[in-house]
Amino acid sequence: MISLIAAINQARTIGHQGQIPWKIPSDLRHFKKITNHTNVIMGRKTHESIGRTLDDRISYVISPTEVKRVQAQFSEPVIVGGGLDSLRWRSSLMECLWEARFDQWRWDISIIGGAQIYKEALDLHEEWGKRWSMNLIDKMVISDVDDGFEGDTKFAAIDPKAWAIISEGPWIQESGDQHRYRILEFEPAAK
Repeated sequence: MISLIAAINQARTIGHQGQIPWKIPSDLRHFKKITNHTNVIMGRKTHESIGRTLDDRISYVISPTEVKRVQAQFSEPVIVGGGLDSLRWRSSLMECLWEARFDQWRWDISIIGGAQIYKEALDLHEEWGKRWSMNLIDKMVISDVDDGFEGDTKFAAIDPKAWAIISEGPWIQESGDQHRYRILEFEPAAK
């Protein structure tokens, strides 16, 4: 299964100045729970904002520049670490999807950002649907943050003709959370 996972507010903001613009520890715990033991795919900026590899997940980071730099230095496959906490630099989303789908663990795939990677994944999903009547993304799990902050990094508008809400959780705000949020799950709309 390929899932796209994001936290988005009412202004479609997902980031500001390279960081998540809110502090919601309970949503981060939810993120860890649903991405644990998956192959996570992210862009370089998202990886840098996290600042480390994610425990119990294989991280695929898209950065053609970094791939070239590391390959020139080592002239070997670009894998840092090994096993469940490895970091793999790759040149494209398709390269990550292909390798993650057929890796030795056969885990699900979680696309976790940032904006450019989300857009590319959604565009590929739409292209696959038109060309082959197939879905690339099986579901989207969106943390809908009750906040209107206008950050500098936005998530593309979710097309209600292309995506159907299959689950809408209750509003949550635990101790330490700056804002309340709810979990929305979408699947591709029937064609």
